[in-house]
Amino acid sequence: MSDSRGLRLQWTPESQAFWFDAGAVCLELLTTGGELSWGYEEFLRTPTDVQEWAKASRVNADELAVDEDGLDELRGLREAVWNVAKAVMASDPPPPRDLARLNERATTSAVPQIDEHQNKHWQKPMTASQFTGTIARDAIELFSGPYADRVRQCEGHCELIFVDTSRPGKRRWCSMQRCGNRAKIREFRDRQRTGTEGGGTR
Repeated sequence: MSDSRGLRLQWTPESQAFWFDAGAVCLELLTTGGELSWGYEEFLRTPTDVQEWAKASRVNADELAVDEDGLDELRGLREAVWNVAKAVMASDPPPPRDLARLNERATTSAVPQIDEHQNKHWQKPMTASQFTGTIARDAIELFSGPYADRVRQCEGHCELIFVDTSRPGKRRWCSMQRCGNRAKIREFRDRQRTGTEGGGTR
């Protein structure tokens, strides 16, 4: 589930809901679980799962033709994005195998169309390769662009990855509802404890 601003409703292993904005569709893909990011559940189990996720994603693919091969292709891309993102954040060279997968998938992407009201939409139906290719291109633009050094992992150690596109560039958390709030509570308790300890030594 997502809203018009790119926020997606996420669930913790403890079934707590919070809103998360990855900042890019390629990083949104990492929230779909599997053996990657969260690691406790695979959300893309069937082609229908992909169709539902595609419709709610930033791509907004409301008519996607996808089969089991397309599902496997998207999962493979997810692994490549994860590996490249981790390398970029560590200032390491991305694995050649994963770069090759991004470059290969990016050769096919969704076809934009314009209607009489000058609104952009995608040519329908979008194929699985076009959808995957659109995400691959997004990843290439992100990891080779001006915001590459703003790809970060949440400091709350929840493993969610985002790109900070804000002007200040000081985002630290996946969400203030979750990890940010927990950090604020810890900081408040630390200040209280330090103050109490300090008062006791006077």
